[in-house]
Amino acid sequence: MNGKIKVYYLDDNLEIISSRTRNPDMFADRIGKKVYLKERFAKTARTRLLKNPKKESKRVYIWVIENGQVVKKRTRNPSLYKYHFKSEEEANSANVFDYTMTKHSLSIVLGTRSETITATDGRFNKLRKACIDNDLKIIEKLLDLDKYINKGTNGVFKSHDRGKRITIDNKNIPSELSDKIAKLMKDKQPVNTYTNFWKKLKENPDKRVRDNLYKFLSFIGCAFVTDGRFLAYKYVDENYKSMAVGIENVRYDWTPGNLVKMDRSKCNSDPNKSCSAGLHVGTFNYTLGHTNRLLICINPKNVVSVPNDYHCQKMRLCEAISICRADKILNKDIVDTGELNKWKGSLVTPY
Repeated sequence: MNGKIKVYYLDDNLEIISSRTRNPDMFADRIGKKVYLKERFAKTARTRLLKNPKKESKRVYIWVIENGQVVKKRTRNPSLYKYHFKSEEEANSANVFDYTMTKHSLSIVLGTRSETITATDGRFNKLRKACIDNDLKIIEKLLDLDKYINKGTNGVFKSHDRGKRITIDNKNIPSELSDKIAKLMKDKQPVNTYTNFWKKLKENPDKRVRDNLYKFLSFIGCAFVTDGRFLAYKYVDENYKSMAVGIENVRYDWTPGNLVKMDRSKCNSDPNKSCSAGLHVGTFNYTLGHTNRLLICINPKNVVSVPNDYHCQKMRLCEAISICRADKILNKDIVDTGELNKWKGSLVTPY
């Protein structure tokens, strides 16, 4: 039949209701009916299934003939319908491939894995082309999010369980940040951002900061900068001065564009001390209720403490750059360094 397959459809009473010559690639579109490859096997199946109606009502059957052998395969995966297997074991271990494509999404079945990719995913166009080209190597590579993250971050971040758990130096980072990193990788944001961040964080002399900073960064609005720095928020008075006076009896000038410094040795590094010496910044939520809010850029090495209080939503620093006004939250996960430089010094919210 020139590669065609003779398909017989049975109704709920297991009576043959129609037969067609079909392309094997179209074989999976009759999920609600029993499907058989040859009439004589369909009739035999009817006799056998009627003896066990309870099992019949819960299963979808396909009879596959190869090398004179008949294999009955029960499956929830309709894409298996178009494959020929020599044995049940071979069917179970087969690297089955099928997909359903729309303008906005792509559902892929590959072996025992099924995944839906949306058009906002950075892998979408490559996966769509690979599906059309039937290029399983590319599909497997792009669907393996763990390898994708590991390779994309040059091994700095180790991904496990399809990005659900990410480790650094064999230590788990918060799940919220894991989700953010996985999303950024899927969206094909610049991968060197994470390695740049990690290099700067390693320069921080305080291990407690290295462990707790991830919790702070998991909050919405605390974006990464492509050069490895990150962004937070600070509330100030109408003249852009610090609201409180520290041990130096100085109200620092946080006018957008200014670099603000404090001797690190005079900052309190104890995370159990909520309010103490240091330059203070926080998450967007932490600064709610204040009219004058600024976007602050921080090098991870200059973080002195992430207090345990306030659910790690504020921190103390020894150095930071005031970028611009921030009358609203920054709805970006990564900001390009060049774009950030354009915002620097702005007295209005530029994003």
